[in-house]
Order: sequence, then C-alpha cells, then structure tokens
Amino acid sequence: YEQLVADPVGIVGEIYQHLRLDGFEGLRPALAQYASDHADYKPNRHQLDEATRSLITTRWRGYLETYAY
Repeated sequence: YEQLVADPVGIVGEIYQHLRLDGFEGLRPALAQYASDHADYKPNRHQLDEATRSLITTRWRGYLETYAY
C-alpha cells in the first residue's frame, strides 16, 4: 500500500507487467492526471483510546511485528 501511495503510476505499471496485461500505455496519461489531481490527499487518522489500542496490539501482535507497524 505504501508503495502504491508513493508511486501510483509506477506500481500500477508493474502490476500490469506482472499480470501480462495490455493497455497500460493507454491508461498512463489518465492515471498520471488522477494521481496529480489527488496528490495532496491525506488519509484519515483515527485516535484510539488506550484500552482499544492495547487490545488491538495484543490480538494483532504477529502482524504488527511482521510488517513493522
């Protein structure tokens, strides 16, 4: 996800290549325009109370450690 957010055109191009899909060059200009138009988008940031944060950390510890969150 972080890579897609950082470089949407490049990552979508890699996906097209990996899946051996045609048509990316035709899509590239519109995708680049969309990415440019939304470059200042900021995802929501949610504030959790300490009890909820602790519960999530406990239940999802393996995932959080595996993916360095």
